[in-house]
Amino acid sequence: MFSDDKDKESTTFSLDDDDECVIEEEVEDSDDDSVEHRKSVITKMFRDIEADGDSNNHNIHDQLPSVEEVKASNSYMPTARLLAQSHRRKLYLTIAAAAFVAMVLSVTISVGVFERSNKESGPSYHEVESRFADVVDFLVDNQVASPLYIKSFQSAEHQAALFVANGDIFNATFVTTDEVTRRRFIERYLLAFLYYFADGDNWTEKYNFLSALDHCSWHIQYSTPQGRFLKGVQCDEEGRVVDLDLCKYD
Repeated sequence: MFSDDKDKESTTFSLDDDDECVIEEEVEDSDDDSVEHRKSVITKMFRDIEADGDSNNHNIHDQLPSVEEVKASNSYMPTARLLAQSHRRKLYLTIAAAAFVAMVLSVTISVGVFERSNKESGPSYHEVESRFADVVDFLVDNQVASPLYIKSFQSAEHQAALFVANGDIFNATFVTTDEVTRRRFIERYLLAFLYYFADGDNWTEKYNFLSALDHCSWHIQYSTPQGRFLKGVQCDEEGRVVDLDLCKYD
């Protein structure tokens, strides 16, 4: 058997016993180097690449929101913004309402405190004038005071009427049908008239005159070896003035 050098790689010659020459093509060890094989490999590679690309695109598409989701999100954003604005408006209205209520309560409390302080400090000017006029009418009607003197600002009658009308803390009443109460009011006025007429502000001992005590207590009790006695106003068991001693005790 011999081989041709030119076709060494592709053709082999062999001689059999019958001296016939047979040319045998060399059997390829593998189809890996054939053109068709290469084409198939290349085609498969491109197909795999395209398949991988489609797969990646599919994965990317899975990660991205759909058209419906985008539309839903776009429609949700204005709604959420409107809801947030609505909540803010409600919050502002609540704060404004709370501030208004607080202001109203503050004004109400201030007015109540002012009115209470005025009541505690004393009656109003109108109430003072009204009570004084009623006292004057009462004393004049009962012939206790002269209308001429009681309306004179410098007279003892006028000062005594002012005292029993508005200056007396005891606040004795006369608007009643009870004769005892009305009589005691007249007695209190006459004792006040005596105090102003006799210049009681300069007395050495005032015997509790014009105090808030009942006028039957306008006196001072003294103790002596001879016993106890009162200086000032003395009343009987019925509260009627029965004695008046304003002499100085020695």
